[in-house]
Amino acid sequence: MLELPINYSGTVYVYCFDDNNPAKGIKTLYRQVDLLNKNGISAQIVHQQPGFRCTWFANETSVTWWDQTNFTKNDTILLPEVLGANISRIMPEVPKVVFNQNGFLSFHNHVSALTETRDSPYVHPDVIAALTVSEATADLLTYAFPKLPVFRMSYNIETEIFKYTAAKKRQICYLSRQHKDDPERLLNLLKYRGVLQDLDLVSIDGKTEAETAAILQESLIFLNFASAEGFGLPPAEAMACGCIVIGYDGIGGREFLTSEYGYPITQGDLVGFAQTIERVLEMWESDRQMVIAIGKHAAKFIRATYSQSQEESSSLEAWVNILRVRGGETLRDLANNPTELDVIAEPEPEPFAPIDLDRKLFIQYLLMAPTACAEVRAIEPSRYLNQIPGVRAVTSKKNAVLSKAEAGEEKVFVWQRAILTSDRALAQQKNLLERNYLTVAEIDEDPSRWPEIAESDYFAYRSCHCVQTASEPLADLLRQYNPHIKVFANHLIDEPVPRSSADYERATIFFGAIDRSSDWKQIIEPLNRVIEETGNFVRIEVIHDRAFFDAIKTSNKNFIPFAPYDVYLTILKRCTLAILPLADTDRNRFKSDLKFIECGGHGLATLASHVVYGKTIVDGETGLIYRTPIEFEQKLRELVLDTELRQHLGERSMAWVVKHRLLKDRARERAEWYLEMRDRLPELNADLEQRVPELFADRSS
Repeated sequence: MLELPINYSGTVYVYCFDDNNPAKGIKTLYRQVDLLNKNGISAQIVHQQPGFRCTWFANETSVTWWDQTNFTKNDTILLPEVLGANISRIMPEVPKVVFNQNGFLSFHNHVSALTETRDSPYVHPDVIAALTVSEATADLLTYAFPKLPVFRMSYNIETEIFKYTAAKKRQICYLSRQHKDDPERLLNLLKYRGVLQDLDLVSIDGKTEAETAAILQESLIFLNFASAEGFGLPPAEAMACGCIVIGYDGIGGREFLTSEYGYPITQGDLVGFAQTIERVLEMWESDRQMVIAIGKHAAKFIRATYSQSQEESSSLEAWVNILRVRGGETLRDLANNPTELDVIAEPEPEPFAPIDLDRKLFIQYLLMAPTACAEVRAIEPSRYLNQIPGVRAVTSKKNAVLSKAEAGEEKVFVWQRAILTSDRALAQQKNLLERNYLTVAEIDEDPSRWPEIAESDYFAYRSCHCVQTASEPLADLLRQYNPHIKVFANHLIDEPVPRSSADYERATIFFGAIDRSSDWKQIIEPLNRVIEETGNFVRIEVIHDRAFFDAIKTSNKNFIPFAPYDVYLTILKRCTLAILPLADTDRNRFKSDLKFIECGGHGLATLASHVVYGKTIVDGETGLIYRTPIEFEQKLRELVLDTELRQHLGERSMAWVVKHRLLKDRARERAEWYLEMRDRLPELNADLEQRVPELFADRSS
């Protein structure tokens, strides 16, 4: 039981319909009661029919019945949004909370909008707050009722039931009860396209929870037809099972059904819907591992974001604040005195404190692509690793001398962006093993860009003990070839110098990339329109991409070809805003957020695509995110014309990067991981022999 910062002597009664059919909303109500009781707040489910309780799922939840309950003004009643205008009429003067699981039902049974009265339960004095389950519902209620305290909890997608599996059939499943005309129209469209041949179609309408989970686990694709949903549990459960989810986000599902984790379709766009299904099915035939990786990435996101622990912590936080409001506190009071329920973490050790005084670690980086992120991924990490007592790191380009280790040092060899093939590298890897090195592959890009890697069956990653990479999506992809993966996110090399207000007076745009025409072609026309509108006020600095430079219709621009890293940073620092476009492609989804870390870390106001950067940038706080060319144009115009906005975003992004992404603060993490892998070397050798037995051929036992 947590020590809650509140003392409440009443009981929280949770109104629940007498319905014993599987319904996730009811299961959530039961869990709310269990959580409150577990943490010392008296709570009970209230059913209507004496003796009734839900039995379709296992529970020992405390239950009472309406006519047998003595409600007092000291109690609190949680009522569902579907009761509409009746909410305020139930047990007058007993404080109430609306549990709004679908914001689109908020005005159920309200008076006509044509009448002047504003008689709504949400403004009734008995209703003290609302509890919601999604960003969409919270936004709707806050917009409609600005004075209503609105708190959000997170759903628990029960991954012990909706388990991830990569083993998929050529099968599509769907819920036909959602927007019921569209499934029939879409499936007919696919039928006459010839897409449904050799394809199983399964409806999950009316299935039990276990049956639904089993269907989702074996299905390749889940079609979502939701319209005006508060959250959208079915597509989230499908993602948890590894399905590729294609369909409408239902508005409430926008927080998880994004282009990073699935294929959102504009409501009613049946042609786009069908084309996307065809594209995914073609990809399944041509690049099955890619489809599996997309499903696995989505499942991992659901597990991390909508877990039992997330539901419990967010619910408890919400209830503590609800009861504080019940006790007379205001929204301003809550903002000024936030509740901290999380266990206070132990302070991290100093970044350059010794790790183990009895051990010495030697790390040897071989830079096989010295101009490609080597500064960030190897050279600068080595500089900071060398500041940790007992750790020594060296780097070399293209060739490595294996006699640099000293007596007593535990050896690590890191291949940076190596394209290894068994015919050329087998002897090198065997040599490293014989010299007792831990071998690590370092890769920060989608390996499919190099055909030789696929042709060698990913020997570069299979033949090393472990792999380090730059992003979780890339890690998920690489686990097909090596299960021992560590993500070291990209970080800013040095602490940045704060910028003055005068720096932001001019709108100087930074763009730096190699061969990105497919990424910027959709935004070049909007960019040129903004430039034309604002005249010579806008200056553009371009590195590497000559085609982009030539496409910009202004003379107020400067081009620098491929430049050393220090020159690159010098140019970046004289700019005040950056544009970071990435098209929504399979390859781009495996990229890291390095460009934002560099630009935002040096105080540039950043306008970036939702692909990759949407996970890092807080839109409107640490940068701006766009999804369409129209949105790009609107936000770029705002950035160019608003000096204060440029400065606000630049300063906020720099502060965020300094707090979360400085390389000096993370060097220790690398050294600790290398030592952990050294400790596991016998296990890693056994795994390596299973993956690449030829590495151990002719070795004496």
